[in-house]
Amino acid sequence: MIKNSQNYSQRVVNFREQVVQVISRLPQPFSTSRVQAELGLTTPSQRKRLRYHLDRLEEEGILQLSHRGIRGEKYYQLRKPPATPPQAPPSLPSSEGPISITPRTHPADSIQLNASRLDPLSLTSLLEEAVNSAHDAILITSIQEKHITPAFTTLIDLHPQHTFTIHLTSQTQLTDDTLIRLARRKNVHLLISQPTQPNPTYHELVTRLVKILQQHAGSMSIHTPPHPLSYPGRYGLYPSIQDDTLTITTHGALLIDYPRLAEASYHEMRQAILTQLKKLFTHTLRSTLITPLHVRRVIHLIRFWNYGIKEEESDPESIAAFLSSMRDELNAYAHAQEIILKSSGMPLAYQTMLSVLFDQAKPPGFTQRRFTPIRITSLKQLLEDETVKRKLREKERVTSLFTGGDRTRIFHTTPANPDEVLEEIRFLTSSYALPIITIAFTTPAQHAPLTQYLKQHAR
Repeated sequence: MIKNSQNYSQRVVNFREQVVQVISRLPQPFSTSRVQAELGLTTPSQRKRLRYHLDRLEEEGILQLSHRGIRGEKYYQLRKPPATPPQAPPSLPSSEGPISITPRTHPADSIQLNASRLDPLSLTSLLEEAVNSAHDAILITSIQEKHITPAFTTLIDLHPQHTFTIHLTSQTQLTDDTLIRLARRKNVHLLISQPTQPNPTYHELVTRLVKILQQHAGSMSIHTPPHPLSYPGRYGLYPSIQDDTLTITTHGALLIDYPRLAEASYHEMRQAILTQLKKLFTHTLRSTLITPLHVRRVIHLIRFWNYGIKEEESDPESIAAFLSSMRDELNAYAHAQEIILKSSGMPLAYQTMLSVLFDQAKPPGFTQRRFTPIRITSLKQLLEDETVKRKLREKERVTSLFTGGDRTRIFHTTPANPDEVLEEIRFLTSSYALPIITIAFTTPAQHAPLTQYLKQHAR
């Protein structure tokens, strides 16, 4: 009897230790269902046992109740010891001139959720954790009709400052009503992967989308592999982690006003960027050490504004030469820092990415937009208009130097036939190496309300 009692006590201790180990590495705050999933608890008695231990940890002051979810589910977070309050990261010097530093302001900036392994309730619970942890960009892949529940769309509506990128494929089965519900939401971006072979399901999906998006002045992007998009621009993910159920990436960014920076010599331009990047890296590293979120990847984005490729007087070759040499230098710096981190016992992956800054996120004082959008009325214009063809060729030349590429946005200024849009997509993807093509079924002037909307709700 005494032996059985000792064995039972040992099992209780072991289970408690497992719970503590799991919650210590989860993003904060975390839900009860998330802990259940991590521990593989499936029976009612196991779940009851977990709730008991979570209650005890809360009574002991190890956990504290953060909030309750839409369905009343408890969300906990680790209580920081009062004797060692978290140290605030050092403040960065105010950014002046052509380079603006944007440090990370949240535990994570972009989060990817793979819905293929999740039931609707689990996806909604994870999405609620994501919006509490991410700055603005959330990518959801492999989504299906069953996932678009009222709780799911309510979360999207409650967080207008976030951009939700919904990845659609030929395997995605969504009704017209669901597509309309997504298209009508200004903070939802629809991203489509084009199949390598002709696919009737993909044809049907794009046909339905074109009809719906034209009614709601929306847009869709064609891009493989999927990446989170938000009002500052595109975020990046490591290719090796794109199959994870939950991917957390923290970012910081250098925002560069290229026309002002280009007034200096190439050597001075590179030195200015590297100097500011070192400041940002130090700031991010100290912030990551004190964050409650379990972050293992840091990506610093070097976002270029007005880099000139769409200007009539631009020199694509000189721009490409600068970006190419800058990319090599940044990669070398990131590789050296990652070696130092790992040799110091910090398994923190670090990467730099050249990216593009979107208009609605440029800081005050940056130069006014100098490029003109590409407008078309039909496929014939893509085939025959020399101005459009020149812009696409120049964009193709330089966009390959950005990690994941720059977005090529094409505005349909007249109603489009779905079959013709499919032909346009096939022509663009087969004739040009453009990784992100956005087809907007509205004129640029009609985008003003969306730009104002994002600015008003940006943090």
